[in-house]
Amino acid sequence: MRAGGRVGDRRARRFFSGADLAGKIAADPVSRGGARRTNISSLDDDLLLKLLRRLPIDAAVRTSVLSTRWCHLWKGVQDLSFCDLVSHTRSFSDLVREVLAGRESEEIRRLVIWIAKRSNASIFLVNPWIRIAAARVTGQFELQLPALGDDDAHGFIEVPSFSKARLLSIKAMDVELRLQRDGVFLALRGMLFTGVRLSQHGTSLGHIVTHCCPKLQILQLSRVSGIGELTLCSSSLIELRLAHVTEMVRLEVTTPGLRRIYLVNCFAFSLDLELDAVVVTAPMLSAVNWQGPCPRGVNFPGKTILDSLCVSESSSEVEEHSSFMDVLKRFRFTNLLTVHMPITRTTEEHQGLIEPIRLPKVEELELFLTTNGHLFAETVVSFLRRCTGLKRLQLNLVYLDDHSDCICGCRRAEVWDQAVYFGSLVELVWRAFRGTLDEKKFLLKVFWRGSLRKFTAELLGNAEQAAEIKQWLHAVCPTSCVLEFHDSTTN
Repeated sequence: MRAGGRVGDRRARRFFSGADLAGKIAADPVSRGGARRTNISSLDDDLLLKLLRRLPIDAAVRTSVLSTRWCHLWKGVQDLSFCDLVSHTRSFSDLVREVLAGRESEEIRRLVIWIAKRSNASIFLVNPWIRIAAARVTGQFELQLPALGDDDAHGFIEVPSFSKARLLSIKAMDVELRLQRDGVFLALRGMLFTGVRLSQHGTSLGHIVTHCCPKLQILQLSRVSGIGELTLCSSSLIELRLAHVTEMVRLEVTTPGLRRIYLVNCFAFSLDLELDAVVVTAPMLSAVNWQGPCPRGVNFPGKTILDSLCVSESSSEVEEHSSFMDVLKRFRFTNLLTVHMPITRTTEEHQGLIEPIRLPKVEELELFLTTNGHLFAETVVSFLRRCTGLKRLQLNLVYLDDHSDCICGCRRAEVWDQAVYFGSLVELVWRAFRGTLDEKKFLLKVFWRGSLRKFTAELLGNAEQAAEIKQWLHAVCPTSCVLEFHDSTTN
């Protein structure tokens, strides 16, 4: 049985790698006069193209020598993928050049070029490939490059007009990217740049998005340098994602159709910026995700109601992360509020961070807390006293340390005696529930003071500990509340 399984695995690997298919096609005895045809040769072109799509690109090209019928058949394959980590019968650069040269008069639906080795990442080779892609790709073009070698230290990637492509994605490691300022991107829906340096301080990017991309819906920049100020005015943009764009000092977005904006660790070196460092005018905005510090000037004029708002910070130093809470003050209501934060070093520092917070009115709260050796009561109570209409609460606790000798005051008994309103809470979800004493105290308060209808717990610990927690929960849970468990236990 095992031997049969191993044979089956080998056959499966050969099938998905195209080895069996390549062998059958190469062995197909098709005469040029068509006197004799085998089963493969009798298939129509559409089925043969489906077979060719299963082959590595160099194997598909080699089928052109079989007969006059096969000579140009491979050119009908519209999805091309190249990766220099896959072994080929010729050099990687020769393969890409020859295949693209043979397709210069044919449209390409999807072109992916992944390069991991520096020897294959010469700018003098890549730029001609990009020019062919710009003229032929009608769907997706994706280029991934490693760090350039010394010979290309002063080179750059030139992005010409992509008049037909719908998605443009370029990932590199500190490679300069030059956008053609008068480029045409008439069909482009998504533009994704990762790890590149934009020339001209990013002004060309704002100009292109504003004037040259009439259908652009998603703009994503990750670890992109060279952007000082970014101004976007687009009637089509729906989603904006900026991550680790740390050199930016001003962001101005005027997009009537923008629905979602994500800002992850931007402005890291510009926290002392004056007012209006970030101005987002988007009447249709429904989701904001802000991770990391924010400058003092953040403005969402006229927009105070959201479907979801997420703010997060991983630092445990008040002076480093207190400013990200300012985003909460910009909105009056959100259906879902997600907060990721650590508990700070001392109660005094923690109160200095939590007490001034003005939360928007919220129906659903997801609270991710890193305890840093503290109990979570002080933080959770501070939040819940500000959420009087809360219907659903999800707690996600990360216990990095367990310092039972903590003297900061977080273990004060009176913390749980503060007035917290649970009357509107109908569902509680607790991730990583360990059944500690303070967790049980909090849960009893919810059971006794509220009208909870459902409690879902993801249990930590071994099977014996999980069984004890379940027994306790069944004993204290009101009959009107439904219990649901998701075990994450160890043996």
